[in-house]
Amino acid sequence: MNLKKTITLAAFALTVQLSAQTNVFQKTTWKIESISADGKAVLKKAKKINLPSEQSKFHFLQFDNEKFDTGNSCFHMDGRYSVFEPNTVEFSAGAADMAGDCKEPKSLTGNYTYVLKKDTLELTPAEKIDYDEPMPEAAVMEEDASVETAGKAAADVQNSSKKPAEKSPKKTKR
Repeated sequence: MNLKKTITLAAFALTVQLSAQTNVFQKTTWKIESISADGKAVLKKAKKINLPSEQSKFHFLQFDNEKFDTGNSCFHMDGRYSVFEPNTVEFSAGAADMAGDCKEPKSLTGNYTYVLKKDTLELTPAEKIDYDEPMPEAAVMEEDASVETAGKAAADVQNSSKKPAEKSPKKTKR
């Protein structure tokens, strides 16, 4: 009976440990130090902000289980996020509100690859694939296949014109 309890407890502990490893952002708060023109962002770990009762004095990003809050003292936006392997996070914007005299800060939306170094988080925009946009390499392959098929068809037509016509067997009357 003790062995069964020990195995169950070990399995539970392993499950909790694995789920904690897959979401490194859960229940963390970050100060957004900078977001460059190319979208790269540098964040520093910060103390939790008790939203909505507490106002942030800095540009922040705070994670919950699957939701995030971001903003500063006069702007607030919430949204959802998902963590993917390898080291990719996707931000989807939600509702936002802003004071009248506020300048909206740069926000993080879309897919980012991330590097986590102690208390620093670096986010780099991931290349987004637009599946509606034609891919040049696919077009080249399709064109090559079309040219090849047309070439074979032309060769078949030429070869069939060079062959002497086959005579059909004559029917005999009985």
